[in-house]
Amino acid sequence: MKISIIIPVYNAESYIETCLDSILLQSYKDYEVWIINDGSSDMSGEICDGYANRHRNFNVIHNSNHGVSFSRNLGISKSKGEYLLFVDSDDYINEDTLKILNDSTLNHRSDIVIFGFQYDIIDEDRILINLPEREFNGSTKLFMTDAFLDLHRLEFLNPPWNKLIKKSLITENDIHFNEDFSICEDMSFNMELLYHSKDITVLRESLYHYVIKSFGSLVFKFHDNYYEAMSYYFELTKKLFENNEVSDRYFIYIDDFFLSKSKSFLKKVYRQSNLRFFEKYRYLEKVCKDEYFLTSIKTSTNRDFEHIYIKSTLKVGLYWPLHIMYVIYTIYKNLR
Repeated sequence: MKISIIIPVYNAESYIETCLDSILLQSYKDYEVWIINDGSSDMSGEICDGYANRHRNFNVIHNSNHGVSFSRNLGISKSKGEYLLFVDSDDYINEDTLKILNDSTLNHRSDIVIFGFQYDIIDEDRILINLPEREFNGSTKLFMTDAFLDLHRLEFLNPPWNKLIKKSLITENDIHFNEDFSICEDMSFNMELLYHSKDITVLRESLYHYVIKSFGSLVFKFHDNYYEAMSYYFELTKKLFENNEVSDRYFIYIDDFFLSKSKSFLKKVYRQSNLRFFEKYRYLEKVCKDEYFLTSIKTSTNRDFEHIYIKSTLKVGLYWPLHIMYVIYTIYKNLR
C-alpha cells in the first residue's frame, strides 16, 4: 500500500459524501482510507459505513468523542501505507491529487511533500488559491534557509492536510498530535516533522480544497489553554531553528509571531471568555510573567502603541495599567 488517507469525522453528514467521493474519483488507485468517526450524533457514521461496505479499501472506526488529535493518531496507528495524507471531512481533493503526489515521491523520495491549496468560499461563490511562491526540493537544512519563512508567512506550515508525509518519519521518531491541546496541535505536529526530517519537497500546485462558508465565519472560540499550546509550539519552533543553525532574524521573526498571538489571546480573554473580572487580571498577570512572553517583548521589532505600552508597564512591574487597557479595549469593541 502506497498512500493511507486519514479522515477524522464529527457530525459531518452534510458534506462527508463530497469528501469521500473526491477520493473515489482519484486517477491513482494504490491507496487506503481510514475514517475515524469521533462520536458523531448525526448520520455521519452510517454514511461512512456505506462507503466501507461498498469499497474494500475504505475502513471505518467508530469511537466516542475524543477530539481530532486522538482520531488522527488512531488513524496513523492503523494505517498501512508508506505515506500518509490527512483530509478533513468538510474538505475534498482534486482528481489527480494522489497521482501528482505519488509522482513526486518517485522522483524525490522526500520525507515531506508540501503543496498548495485553495479556499472554496461558499457564501461568496469564489475560490482563493494559495500557492507557494516557488518550488523546492532538497535537504531540510537548505529548506530552512530558502523556504521556511515564506511558507510560514503564507500559512503553509499550519495545517497537516497540505502535506504528504512518509509514515516512517512519524513512527520512528514517535511523533503524534498532542491530545492535551485542541488548538495549535497541528502546527506543533508540523514543527516536529520538520525537526526530524532530512529532505523536503514543495510543489507549486493547488491539490486541496479547504471549504469555508465565508471568511467572516472563521471565528475562533476561546480556548483557556491557548497560551500553553502556543508556548509549546514556540518551544518546538525554536528547537527546530537551533537544530538547523539559522540566523538571528529567524528568532526575531518567531518572537514577533509569538507576541502577536499572545496579544490576540489576551484580547480574547477579555472579550470572549467567561472569566470573572479579577480572574482575567490573574490570567493577564500569568502571561506577562511568562519567560517566553518577556523574551518576545524584549526582542520584538514591533513598535505599535500596544507593544510600547506593554513594554513600558512591564519594566516597572505593573499589571493594572494593562488590565485597564484591555478593559477599555473590550468596552470600545462592544460598543462598535
